[in-house]
Amino acid sequence: MDDTTRYRRWLERYLNGGLDRRSFLAGLGAAGLAYGLAGGPMRLLAGAAQAQGAQNHIRYDGFGGTVDKAVGEFALDPFSKKTGVRVERGSYGGMDEFLTKVKAASPGEYNVFLCTDQFNYKRFSDLGYAVQLDEAKIPNLKNCMPVTVDLYRNLSGGKLSAVPYVYSVSCYAYNTQQVEAAYVDKAGIDLLIDPKFKGKIAGDYNWASRIWIAAQQSGQDPNDIKDMDKILDRLRKSKEVVLKYYSSGAEQMSLLANDEVWIADVWAGRVAILQRQGKPLKTVVPPGARTYVGNMYVLKGSPMDAAHELLNFMLEPDAAIAVSKALAYPTVLDPTRFKLPEEITSLAGFDPTGTLSTVKLEDATYWTKNALDWQKQFQRVVTR
Repeated sequence: MDDTTRYRRWLERYLNGGLDRRSFLAGLGAAGLAYGLAGGPMRLLAGAAQAQGAQNHIRYDGFGGTVDKAVGEFALDPFSKKTGVRVERGSYGGMDEFLTKVKAASPGEYNVFLCTDQFNYKRFSDLGYAVQLDEAKIPNLKNCMPVTVDLYRNLSGGKLSAVPYVYSVSCYAYNTQQVEAAYVDKAGIDLLIDPKFKGKIAGDYNWASRIWIAAQQSGQDPNDIKDMDKILDRLRKSKEVVLKYYSSGAEQMSLLANDEVWIADVWAGRVAILQRQGKPLKTVVPPGARTYVGNMYVLKGSPMDAAHELLNFMLEPDAAIAVSKALAYPTVLDPTRFKLPEEITSLAGFDPTGTLSTVKLEDATYWTKNALDWQKQFQRVVTR
């Protein structure tokens, strides 16, 4: 068998799903160097791989666990079945971890990912990873609440690098068998730093979540913090009483489900899933809760035809509703135009008006400007 035939079969294996793109291209390059075939057939085969691969597959990355299961089962798998486009799947524990992966990767290695909020949309865009979507190729974008589309359009000069997908609010939850509702109502968000429950409190390790909550506890506007000393004081009080800061949805769910903690600031969707499983938990959405809109972000170098097709499919009402129900986060479908099931309308932070006018959206520009300094201050407190 000659080298060209061998590599053509290798290409067929890649296109049929037997090899992921990174393994194929890395192996192709190594083989070319070994056989002295960097030009000629190797160049043609690499070009064929890129061209045909772009039409036949795309990569999606998101949070693992229940999130990955929901998106895969109700969006990615049906999309592949309908279109024949293979979707490679990866996962990450958080946005910082994923950004590190993207920085270390070759252009085009990562394509579409679930971006958690406005801050990270702007962060990835400011670092040069943005594309400009062709909205004409995403007709289902019209299904979204206009405010969620405008939110991202305003962050990128009137264009879009992502489509909104789900939204949520920062909230906290407590075990109703261990903590009295009347006490929770009286304590408010200071429940999260209450020494009475020292060792029975957990929280998100994410610096932005901690600082937003500290702003609420100190009576400040999280989008216009005036006194950072008060923020640091609340961070120290939090560190004194928490059993653990969690860094993943699975860890958060385990702490609450096993009664290791009774109180925690939480990811609303993960608690909703525990509630469905019969866990005695109640969610509280405090005044000024941070509201963030998750989006499906397309990275520079992605196969754009496949990306547009995938995003449009994910905004099909049937697919979007099914994913939302399984994720336990409200869909961005306009509730004034689409009838949404009770499993969605009962979720924490759901807005029946579709305007998000009663909640507080993070100012991504403000938070991006202060991010580096605030992260350093947060780390100094939590690592002492």
